[in-house]
Amino acid sequence: MQRLIFILGGIYDAAFAVMILFFPRPIFHLLSIPYPEPSVYLKLCGIFLAMLAWIYFLYVKSPLRYAGLVPVVILGRTCGALLFGFGIPVWHLPLVFLLFAGGDFIIASLHTMAVFWDR
Repeated sequence: MQRLIFILGGIYDAAFAVMILFFPRPIFHLLSIPYPEPSVYLKLCGIFLAMLAWIYFLYVKSPLRYAGLVPVVILGRTCGALLFGFGIPVWHLPLVFLLFAGGDFIIASLHTMAVFWDR
């Protein structure tokens, strides 16, 4: 089950990486999020998301070798969900960030459940 969740998480991150790196303005417009200037920090986030997707796919190829990624991913996704969730009232982020918070929360929850499913 963990491998399937890593595939889905990798696709999720790769899709956002492509959107941020190659189609940022239309995506920001569609989500009603102000486009950041300078955009270099946004591009850097896209690169990090692409790296994360690659890491996810490494796990899929060799789960035993990369088993240590599971707790790291659970912690990272949980922190992402909390950051986006708290960012709405604290930094007045647009409500669309609830989707990002929800996505990270769901992926973290699935990874956590899979730890027990795969035993």
